[in-house]
Amino acid sequence: MLLSEYFNSSEILNEEDIQLLLSICETRILEKEDLFIQEGEFCNEIAFVTSGYFHSYYTSKIQEEITYCIVFPNDFVSAYSSFISSQKSPISIKALSRVEICVFSKNNLTSLVHTNPNIQRFFAMLNEKYLIKLENRFFQLQKEDANSRYTWLIENHPEFILKMPLKLIASYLGITPRHLSRIRAKMN
Repeated sequence: MLLSEYFNSSEILNEEDIQLLLSICETRILEKEDLFIQEGEFCNEIAFVTSGYFHSYYTSKIQEEITYCIVFPNDFVSAYSSFISSQKSPISIKALSRVEICVFSKNNLTSLVHTNPNIQRFFAMLNEKYLIKLENRFFQLQKEDANSRYTWLIENHPEFILKMPLKLIASYLGITPRHLSRIRAKMN
């Protein structure tokens, strides 16, 4: 999906608003393993993922990467708490594949949000969507069993299952690779 199509689908932004947003957007390509943000840095950007996947993670005390979330195409990516609070990011965000993103700087976006009510409403709605997504992810990990989480991933992002290593999929599901292998064997 193109960013302009995403903006149009919101039914909040008019054509002039969309053109304003597109005028401050920078298209960027990141290669696999490139970082969008490093844990401990300040996040001053938010981006729309046109293609590819991001791995959002934090590092445990024993230096193990713990998956926070996976960002799929047609969604926004940022270290939101850092972006909003101007604090250091508690997470890193790394490209899992070659990704194309449309990047907005915090300064440019803040200027538009403060001067344009439609853009302000759009980003308020985007923040609400993010909060709901985060809550759904939390409940999925807390309430659903591993089989249900894996089934959800197959149904909603089958291409991801085919392209990503077993260890990463298991980390996203909150289980060990061995447990994931057993789930996959039962499903076949």
